[in-house]
Amino acid sequence: MKGAEWTRVGYAGGRKKFPTYRSMLDHTEVVQVKYDNKKLTYAKLLQLFAANHSMIGKSYGKQYRSVILTYGEDQKKEATAFLEKVKKNKKNVGTAVEDLKEFYYAEEYHQKWNAKQFKNRGF
Repeated sequence: MKGAEWTRVGYAGGRKKFPTYRSMLDHTEVVQVKYDNKKLTYAKLLQLFAANHSMIGKSYGKQYRSVILTYGEDQKKEATAFLEKVKKNKKNVGTAVEDLKEFYYAEEYHQKWNAKQFKNRGF
């Protein structure tokens, strides 16, 4: 995607320091995106999130919940306004907006997981 410099998966939103996949407790699996905001706006990222992620319903655990973690007040205001618009058009939206306090990089075998799966299948 034009403007996205890199992505990485990890864990965030919980209390445990240095969680792992086997011991994430109250953390959520998340994707962090570094982007060039001259080529890709935050508004466009939010639209991509909504188009490629189920925001409907409530999760039964924190691991797979739907959440938008924000850096700073500007992102928080924009994400909150975006979510309110989505809620007007869709029922039962369970996505939350929260401040990102800490991001923990997931184990290497989780990074680029889809690409690794296709490579291993000969694609």
